[in-house]
Amino acid sequence: LVADLAGRGPAFSRRLIWVESAQAKTRALDQHRAAATPTVLVSPSLREGVDLPDDFLRFQVVTKMPYPDLGDPWTAARQSRDPRWYALETAKALVQAYGRSCRHADDHGVTYLLDGQFERFLAHYRALLPAWFLDAAHSALRTRLPDASSEWC
Repeated sequence: LVADLAGRGPAFSRRLIWVESAQAKTRALDQHRAAATPTVLVSPSLREGVDLPDDFLRFQVVTKMPYPDLGDPWTAARQSRDPRWYALETAKALVQAYGRSCRHADDHGVTYLLDGQFERFLAHYRALLPAWFLDAAHSALRTRLPDASSEWC
């Protein structure tokens, strides 16, 4: 998807700012904030430690549920001892990511969560998510466009 977007021509491609490493994050954020025309940050890891209020962030795309890394031995051991801890960490990371686009009472933004695992997570761990988050998710699920694999919610 991102390669397709970047291939649409130089005018569009110049709007994309790639964040390829933790070291490049500060430079990319500064470039985004200083841009005279709207830009799009492209990064796998802008969930935490980023403050982009108002017009600095009007939409975000979360491609995967933010499950903790089970490849980490400590995380895997903790998850096997307490599966609810793993779910709680996922819920916290998801709400944290969602909060990137709404930094204060008058701020607004749209979060697109593309991972189909979200509905499964919601079905099992709804109680771990705040009511305001559930209201937003319910509204989005109810109004999504139908496709061959889903029905209206």
